[in-house]
Amino acid sequence: MLNQIAKALAESAGAIREAGILEPTQTSAARDAIITDTTITKRRKQVLLDIYSSLRQQNETAREKPATA
Repeated sequence: MLNQIAKALAESAGAIREAGILEPTQTSAARDAIITDTTITKRRKQVLLDIYSSLRQQNETAREKPATA
């Protein structure tokens, strides 16, 4: 599967692993859609993945904060 993604991104599987594009703990339908979309450039995919990751992290942080009274 990684080789197919690498081919779609015109990258090697090793380069994808090193770039941190595929992290097993952060799989989701949205990430999969971004990674496999052949109409988006590699740079734009990385930007979208960074934004998506940031938004998920913000949501987790918001859930961890205790509600103020």
